[in-house]
Amino acid sequence: MKGYLSPSSELDKHPSLVHLLRLLMSVDALRASHRWFKSLTKDETHLGKHDTLFATITMMGWAHETIATLRKGVKKRWLSRSIVEGDVELETLWDKYVPKQSKHSILDKFAYIRDKCAFHWDQDPPERCLKRLAKEKDQVPFVESDDEKGAFLSTRYPIVYDAIAGIIVDAKVGDADNPSVNLTWEATLREIGDIIGEVTKLTVKLASKMFEKLPLKLVEK
Repeated sequence: MKGYLSPSSELDKHPSLVHLLRLLMSVDALRASHRWFKSLTKDETHLGKHDTLFATITMMGWAHETIATLRKGVKKRWLSRSIVEGDVELETLWDKYVPKQSKHSILDKFAYIRDKCAFHWDQDPPERCLKRLAKEKDQVPFVESDDEKGAFLSTRYPIVYDAIAGIIVDAKVGDADNPSVNLTWEATLREIGDIIGEVTKLTVKLASKMFEKLPLKLVEK
């Protein structure tokens, strides 16, 4: 099924449609990163761990971008809780994600990833990483290369782990290969997956209700 908004000549005359598309585009990116994550096979090599980690932060970044857009919508008054009133499930999801939570919730980690890591690199993550490495007793590999010329120069997995994954799972220095941290990582990934599913569901439902309020017809073809 494909949906067409009619009349098409009115598409650029409704500001709320712009915001609605922003929400749906964020969800598209969120779903794409989730498909990327699910397509990865278990790979314990450094590059394999990189892939899992970067797929994870991409999901988290887009999830919080979606949440941030919802919150901006409330602030700018093109979105309100009244849209979900009467739907107990959606009211619960709204209250869980749209109002700003108290500090030290897992959503703080989503916000950190989105603000510092997901779409750009601020200096904060590498600074945190270097502080962690400075506390190590032994020498730590800093970069790796596939040949002597450095044709494939990349950061070592422990560096990325300490800079980002350490934030996500509250790991300490030297925990990169700690089995208990791996268990925490798996549990955290499940929690991240649940949040992504709920944020997606809330956003899609909100978008559907916003469509209904537009003076346009959604025609199925």
